[in-house]
Amino acid sequence: MPVTPFACELLASNLRTYGEDELAEAEPHLDDSHLRRIEEIACWYLVNTPRVRRLAQARALAAIEVIEGEPRPLRRMLNGMSPKR
Repeated sequence: MPVTPFACELLASNLRTYGEDELAEAEPHLDDSHLRRIEEIACWYLVNTPRVRRLAQARALAAIEVIEGEPRPLRRMLNGMSPKR
């Protein structure tokens, strides 16, 4: 089943929320298999990472991992602060 355009727009919004504007621009070029993989990894983050409490945060972290090829901290947290590294 293909990923809906709504899901793509939501992922782009999730990325922008966490300061990942460049990745949000790259997101429209992802195919269905990449978007499904992002959802799988996001679910893993929600279940296995206590510091990840929001689906939007999990999706943004997962998108970083899929698009860039490795995990890294988000550029911005919801409070506007950069995460501690």
